[in-house]
Amino acid sequence: MKIRRIVFGEPKPGEATFATLLGRLDESVSYCNRTGPLEHDRVTDVPFTVPLLGLNFAHPTNLSFVSALPASDDQWGIFALHHIELYEQGAQAAKLDPVHLECVHLCRAIYDYPGNPTQLWDERLTTAGVSWGIKSDNGRAFVVFRGSDDLMDWLRDLTGFDPAVTRTPAFGPMWDGFAEGMAETWMAIKPLISGASELVITGHSLGAARADVTAGYALAG
Repeated sequence: MKIRRIVFGEPKPGEATFATLLGRLDESVSYCNRTGPLEHDRVTDVPFTVPLLGLNFAHPTNLSFVSALPASDDQWGIFALHHIELYEQGAQAAKLDPVHLECVHLCRAIYDYPGNPTQLWDERLTTAGVSWGIKSDNGRAFVVFRGSDDLMDWLRDLTGFDPAVTRTPAFGPMWDGFAEGMAETWMAIKPLISGASELVITGHSLGAARADVTAGYALAG
């Protein structure tokens, strides 16, 4: 099975051992809109790959930026919905690979806001506090993870600062809050994608870290 990882606004879920494992993926692309350690006001309009995962990415080329204003009907605030909208605008401006565009659309759609489509998912579940969905398309399975949107998500974000948990020897040290619930989630996902010829794992923010962990499980078998 071909395995691709395309993530948006990624926290760091693991250290060098885990990054080396993800180096075996068929495609590994991170989009990051951080112009500083904590800024979320811009989005890169081109994808870039990195050898190691982390917040401070080394850009291989000079990047241009696309700015965006909050949508007029954005009643939910700008951190979650508008944040992923920035990536969506950047991806559209760059006229990216259709698979990348589909990933950013799905990452927006998985937030549980009024007006977001619910009928597009083959599966839309929460397992061990992890919110995820699957969409199948001609042998390609998109596995999508939602970013932080409830109290449990935020608590897990806050416990993601100490790499104290080792999930498997192949993963090395993992950031606890980002890995929490992922073993159970992978066991729920695995049988649902067994017939796919291509697996595309994607997510935004906390969902991006969870996508990374899922990619690790997929590679480890």
